[in-house]
Amino acid sequence: MPTSPYAHLYPMIEFLNEARPKSLLDIGLGNGKIGFIARDFLDVMLGERYRKEDWQIKIDGIEIFPAYIQNHQKAIYDKIYIGDAFEIIDSLGQYDMIVLGDVLEHFEKEKALQFLDKCIARTNSRVVINIPLGDSWNQPEIYGNPYEKHLSYWQSGDFQAFACAQKFFQYSAGLYGIFLVKKEDYIEHKIRELNATYIDKQPAFSTSLKERYGLFRNNIANINLNRFSKHVANPRHRNYFLDVDFREHYRLIAYLSKHFSNSTIFDIGTNLGYSALALSYNESNRIISYDIVECKELNHAEELVNIEYCIGD
Repeated sequence: MPTSPYAHLYPMIEFLNEARPKSLLDIGLGNGKIGFIARDFLDVMLGERYRKEDWQIKIDGIEIFPAYIQNHQKAIYDKIYIGDAFEIIDSLGQYDMIVLGDVLEHFEKEKALQFLDKCIARTNSRVVINIPLGDSWNQPEIYGNPYEKHLSYWQSGDFQAFACAQKFFQYSAGLYGIFLVKKEDYIEHKIRELNATYIDKQPAFSTSLKERYGLFRNNIANINLNRFSKHVANPRHRNYFLDVDFREHYRLIAYLSKHFSNSTIFDIGTNLGYSALALSYNESNRIISYDIVECKELNHAEELVNIEYCIGD
């Protein structure tokens, strides 16, 4: 809806006061209540900057229904993006805080969880979720907006595994909740979830990792890296690709790459570029290598079609 319940606004201010974000993205901004509160609290009250030309907090919003946007929202928000937040968020930068104001229930649940992942990826610190709880909040299309229909129902247990703070309010329509999610807590939750799924799918192995993956000297010694040597501009490292001794790790990681097919492998710390080269041993895989600065020493790099060398953090 363009508006929402009011009881959660004081906890929202508490979250703003604790985080003091320099940038905020309000998703599903509607009539602009959260944007106004954030602007008034962060810039005017805390920053003593009441004139628009002095404002320093970046407050952007996303709204799927353009008819909701009027002059008062444009006066408060720095930028308002019109369209589907699921798509738009991929094109935006990072924000210290992202607020989901009555948003997730307008997605099918699986897509909503994917969208929450996207929001976590785009925040530097925190996501705030305001949401009706339970199936009593059965909302059809209203305000002439086809996107107002509720497509999923949520319980507090959907968020409690990763929320660091939460408060609940009872309305005639049912229970309403506000949840504060810290990025690091959400990532730890996802890791636990993925690990549990992985373990459940694994057969009961009685063998060691060494035996399971054939990590024996002879197997690794049979890896032939000669075909890559023409790309190695550094003479010392070229010898590592040609020799039969275990003086470097290149044959080991080339051997490990054989255990993956049609996969993406990230190589963090490109340096001269040779670890990524060895990881490309299985040509069905895609290698993405990152480094802060450019220091590769490669010949015929244009021929390495399954390696992407990137500069950045």
